[in-house]
Amino acid sequence: MRRWFRDWLRGRYGDDAALAAAWNDPAVRLATAEVPGHEAQHAARHLSFRDPRHEQCVIDYYRCLADLAAGLVIDYTRTVKEATGGTALAGAFFGYLLDLAWNDAFFGARAGGGLSAYQRSGHLGLRKVLAEPSVDFVVSPYSYGFRGIGGEGSPMPPAEAVKVRGKIYVMEDDTRTHVTDGVDYGKVGHA
Repeated sequence: MRRWFRDWLRGRYGDDAALAAAWNDPAVRLATAEVPGHEAQHAARHLSFRDPRHEQCVIDYYRCLADLAAGLVIDYTRTVKEATGGTALAGAFFGYLLDLAWNDAFFGARAGGGLSAYQRSGHLGLRKVLAEPSVDFVVSPYSYGFRGIGGEGSPMPPAEAVKVRGKIYVMEDDTRTHVTDGVDYGKVGHA
């Protein structure tokens, strides 16, 4: 990921001076820039929002991650199209933008976890995926957040945005029944 990130930075900034200015760090260089550490990735100055004056390196890292994830989906769908002479539909589970607003503390998993899953998910590359002609559909399960009796089943991606881009949205129903033991994700009363 370090090599990928450095190449991505080279494409975005072009030279050391532009990178140093963006990151507000005169010592940083394209050839030696590092992936931000765990602490920087999991702590933001303003809840889930990052201050580009102080956190541009992390903002760039997560943009790079989203571009990488989107690029992998696109590579896959292009491969499917090529292998089938364009006769098969191609898509992926992707774009969970409406479901990733939760954070580690939302379901009581970790006290004090304030950073949302948006940034570190890779799903922020949805725009790039929807612009790709080889992508025919996007799939997601329905939201894990409030499943169960009295809950709801909303889509994870912005389904209308998928539709507007001429793509098909498929919502997977992976509901667990009353006879399922041991699976507990997003049930009402989980917290």
